[in-house]
Amino acid sequence: MYLVYNALMCVAFMACLPYFLLETIKTGKYKKGLPYKLGFSIPQDLILKPTTKSPIWIHALSVGEVNSAVPLVKSIHQRFKDIPMVFSATTETGYNVAQDRLSHMVNHIIFYPLDLIWIVRRIINTVRPRLFILVETDIWPNFLKVVRYYAPIILVNGSMSQKSYKRYRRIPWFTKEVLDHFSFLGVQTEEDASRFLGIGAKRERVRVMGNIKFDQPNIILSQDEVKRLKQQLGLKEERVFVAGSTHKGEDEIILNIYKLVKGGHQDIVLIIAPRHPERFDEVTNLAKEYGFRVVKRTKISPSAARDFDVIILDTIGELSQIYSLASVVFVGGSLVNIGGHNMLEVAAHKKVPLFGPYTHDQFEIVRTLKENDGGIEVRNEKELLYQVERLLDDPSLSNTLGQRAYEVINKNRGVLDRNMEVIEEFIKMTEISESKPL
Repeated sequence: MYLVYNALMCVAFMACLPYFLLETIKTGKYKKGLPYKLGFSIPQDLILKPTTKSPIWIHALSVGEVNSAVPLVKSIHQRFKDIPMVFSATTETGYNVAQDRLSHMVNHIIFYPLDLIWIVRRIINTVRPRLFILVETDIWPNFLKVVRYYAPIILVNGSMSQKSYKRYRRIPWFTKEVLDHFSFLGVQTEEDASRFLGIGAKRERVRVMGNIKFDQPNIILSQDEVKRLKQQLGLKEERVFVAGSTHKGEDEIILNIYKLVKGGHQDIVLIIAPRHPERFDEVTNLAKEYGFRVVKRTKISPSAARDFDVIILDTIGELSQIYSLASVVFVGGSLVNIGGHNMLEVAAHKKVPLFGPYTHDQFEIVRTLKENDGGIEVRNEKELLYQVERLLDDPSLSNTLGQRAYEVINKNRGVLDRNMEVIEEFIKMTEISESKPL
């Protein structure tokens, strides 16, 4: 089956390469990551010297997964300071967040290579990890097959949507072979465990650990920090409506609601954080079409008088702090069929998240928040408008629901410690050894 997979990957690579090269030349979109993904730009100091200990390699797909990995990386760094760490991300936004949040704890941050056999061999033979930790789920067969030659593979915070499960079920003989490369599969829920077992994972290697996102560090800002952030944004006492991680089709809904809400709440400012950086300009122009005064976050002059209604958050890694300013929060990727984004970043600031019906990627978190009155689901624009106005009109209710959301986090802490017990066992088992180049 690997022969078929590699043949298909080669065909896909040859078909897509002209597009990526053209986009890189025209827009610079893939300029930073493409050389790394193709295995051309390997940092010289990443090459393992005979006297250097083999590193732990941790991988996360994109922004959400990188943020989930932060407490894990911090814990490993604190307990095993003498062991180097390499961290990889697949997307450029994920890479940038990793640089911002992890560079002081890990030795190298790199882009995850394309899953072409000659590329993964070159990269892995250079890094030679002692342990590979995959955060959440970004499974690539060639990479796992090659890295298993050097190191045990651990899945942390694993999950599998119903959609992915149905897709994998079509090729159970191949998924079983791929999953056999894992030494341990730590998953979030019993349902996730059932799905991994259903596509061929070995029962003794699968364990339900809970969701590591509940163990995010305390990020509540002090009054001075909130005041400083407001000053940076040119804000004073205005109330703030934050729409985080929005996708195409949601921005129009948010702008419609803001236009209606602003009639009864003249002081309110809207902050929209598009999920993908390439949409910053698009959403900026869209907000202007609605007649609003719009400014990008990076263009705000703190000393100038406020002359805007809408802020487009065109920075990476700042959204979590922005939530601390919010009077009301909508979490995107949920009114369109994406699967939802991180609700716990909102709850961590004692805010109640509003979200649409499409939250299958956050199913367990959403279920827990709703059961504890710590999250509000809306089905459409009309319901979202009602809930936004309700929370703005009743700050006491908003504070109560936000506190309940925060309590959900506190009740579910401890997942990180359970994962660290497993990781420590594998680190103790691994020994530095010379391996033959592939």
